Amino acid sequence: MIAALLALAAAQAAVPADPATPSDDIVVLARKLTQVRWTYAVRTDGSVKHCSVKRSSGDTEVDGLVCEATRQCGAEFSGAAAPVTACLRPRALALVERLKERRSATGPETVLAAR
Repeated sequence: MIAALLALAAAQAAVPADPATPSDDIVVLARKLTQVRWTYAVRTDGSVKHCSVKRSSGDTEVDGLVCEATRQCGAEFSGAAAPVTACLRPRALALVERLKERRSATGPETVLAAR
């Protein structure tokens, strides 16, 4: 009985993941984005003084999107605090959508190699 269970577990582990896994789904990526906590400071000229992730989503690409959104929003609104803050979530979500599209376009070989 134990041998049969071990054989089943080994067979399941040997099956490659489906390239259209939920990890590339927009809802899953957006959920990961909500897990990220970061700190940042934007200068009055719009440049980012610092941006660092304090709590990771577990996906380094998603984590990087928050600082990219911070850079874009800072530059667009010349560092004005309220508009930059209001810009962050929609900009990060747009970047998540682009990440989803990029991951979908890479093909199964690249997706499997990245895991």
